[in-house]
Amino acid sequence: MKKAKKKIKRCIKQNKLFSNIYKILLYKKRKTTYSLKYKNKYKTDNKTILFTSFWSKKYNCNPKGIYKAMVNNSKYSDYTFVWAFVNKQKYDFLSKNKNTVLVKLYSKEYYKYCAKAKFIITNTSIPNWISFKKDQLYINTWHGKPIKKIGSNVNLDIDKSKDLKKIHKGFRKSGQKFIYIFSPAPFFTEKMATAYGLEKNSKKVIEVGYPRNDFLFTYTDADVKRIKKELKIPFGKKVILYVPTWRNYEHNKKYGYVYQEALNFEKLSKELGKDYVILFKAHNMEEKNIDASKFKDLIYDVSHVEDINELYIISDLMISDYSGAIFDYANLKRPMLYYMWDKKKYIEESRGVDFDFGELPGPIITKEKELSHAIKEHIKNFKYDSKYKKFNEKYNCLDGKDCGKKFVDNYIYHK
Repeated sequence: MKKAKKKIKRCIKQNKLFSNIYKILLYKKRKTTYSLKYKNKYKTDNKTILFTSFWSKKYNCNPKGIYKAMVNNSKYSDYTFVWAFVNKQKYDFLSKNKNTVLVKLYSKEYYKYCAKAKFIITNTSIPNWISFKKDQLYINTWHGKPIKKIGSNVNLDIDKSKDLKKIHKGFRKSGQKFIYIFSPAPFFTEKMATAYGLEKNSKKVIEVGYPRNDFLFTYTDADVKRIKKELKIPFGKKVILYVPTWRNYEHNKKYGYVYQEALNFEKLSKELGKDYVILFKAHNMEEKNIDASKFKDLIYDVSHVEDINELYIISDLMISDYSGAIFDYANLKRPMLYYMWDKKKYIEESRGVDFDFGELPGPIITKEKELSHAIKEHIKNFKYDSKYKKFNEKYNCLDGKDCGKKFVDNYIYHK
């Protein structure tokens, strides 16, 4: 019976018309079921908060920063903190925290807490079939400081996974649902508003630093030692972190967005010598990582590390490209290089760029052969200069050691 159902579903998906009809009917069924069985059944509990991060696949980013600011705060000692996960067992350690409940995504418990929670906090989105009551507060923290255009600001129909109209519609719908969306600095405020189809001066857009970055201002030497030990990274070597972003034009029907190997890791590691190690962190939108097993003690695939802050603090230099990671890493005032081997293609074929590359605090490298020299030179002679300072003042002016606390104190009720 199960095999027959799977076969029917596969046939439906292969036919575009049937697939669209199926999706519409499924959406209506889910929406009706949620309203009748959960939304209208459970009363809102003012002291229950539901957290999700990256579609309930991870425990990280701004929801984690907010949660950590609350879980040990006596003001919230009688609150219930609910985390929803695809793989609940992976995060059992959170159950040790006071008043913390774990639920499996799309389970009955998940829907129950969606209906009960006063605050729903996520860094991506909540399924469209889940509608909120008037006394519920849905907060979208977002998950990065965008170099690329996002949402309704995207004007090129080139995304291989979904068409432009669906992107715009999805963001506008989300903009109608949440009560707040984070802006990490004044520069980003208008961009976040228009991305979600809101007025440029919408009160829904709140200027707060990113709670996820609090750790970058509060970490200790003990944290650095612990993380290096956990990842088996040798002490005494210079650590280079490579964090490329995803390319919307590199899409595979089977795997989704796929990392294109732009670096010859073996060659680069030989050029750098035994005093360096390279950490490779794939973007969460990409499914395929590198095979680092053949580069023992030289290349470490750290794509599995959920909290990228742990990689930032153990790195002496970061190599990136068009990734929002450059903003967060800049809080550490450490050297950065930008390996933009496909700069022309990216500008012409990506979703559009909202950033002047001339502001980057560090050199742009377009040829692989120049990388090893640039790494050595930038580590040896790096200075936190006026250009770097100006970059931080513009893009990281709200980040600090207690953004989580400031957000909670100003936007979470604790009566």
